[in-house]
Amino acid sequence: MTNKKILIIAAGIPLAGAAIFFILIKSAVAPSAPAETILPRQTIDRLTVAETTKAQKVQAAAIERKPLFYFAPILTFHYIATTSETSSVAIGLHVGSAEFEKILKSLRANKYQTVFAGEMAAYLKRGARPPDNWVVLTFDDGYRDFYTHALPLLEKYQAKATIFIITGVKGSAYLTPEQIKEIDQSGLVEIGSHSVTHPMLAKLSPERQSAELSDSKAYLEKLLREDITLICYPYGDYNAAVERIAQRVGYSFGFTYNHHPLQDSEDMFAIDRASVWPGMNVIGFLKDLEARNRGLKIATSTGRLNIQ
Repeated sequence: MTNKKILIIAAGIPLAGAAIFFILIKSAVAPSAPAETILPRQTIDRLTVAETTKAQKVQAAAIERKPLFYFAPILTFHYIATTSETSSVAIGLHVGSAEFEKILKSLRANKYQTVFAGEMAAYLKRGARPPDNWVVLTFDDGYRDFYTHALPLLEKYQAKATIFIITGVKGSAYLTPEQIKEIDQSGLVEIGSHSVTHPMLAKLSPERQSAELSDSKAYLEKLLREDITLICYPYGDYNAAVERIAQRVGYSFGFTYNHHPLQDSEDMFAIDRASVWPGMNVIGFLKDLEARNRGLKIATSTGRLNIQ
């Protein structure tokens, strides 16, 4: 994992519980090298001057850019179903379809716009502040109740979502390949990888880490005939080696589930998410994030938010 910055936040911008997340934006754009070609000497000289000037402007913009702090509303679901189990862990992973529909209704009534996780991540990577009404709905593991319960409601309300699929599991609880393809063809669901067997990645050998990340990506790409650019680490378990391998095998963004409040968007392979549990006031949570984002914007503009 990359080194984390420490935030000292002035009074009036308190941190809440472990389900509050924000992303530190500090991105710099490196100039691309001009393509090799055979040109007259004068043309080469002019291009060299132009490229140098462009590079200087990009470098200056990178130096002048101030960090942007952002509480990112990326929400996580597992089962869209009720459960008869009594453990707090099992109960916390289940949100019934009636409650999920209530959440979608509330998002629409309060003018929130659901976007794909990749859309949110790409926006943040550019160092841009996402619109205040953006929210991401993510689903982990690839359970069949996503197809039977969540997808019909997403279609009813024309809401976008991102699902992270475990590719090496089979059985009645999980999506079939045909269902995965149908979900993908809906146009409302972005698909990412959740590894092959859902292991604790940081505890594996480099060879096993690479296989879990690359094989799941290859399976989904062959099935769907499209690039898979998102990886979600099982249990939120990852380390610097896992991030490097994820980047090396071709992912663009990595998502966690470990609820650390501070994220640095220079490290786009450690984007955090917030759990949704039964009875959670999702709209209240989102409104709180909006207020905190306004507070952070004011703090940075007045110099009350310092980085050490």
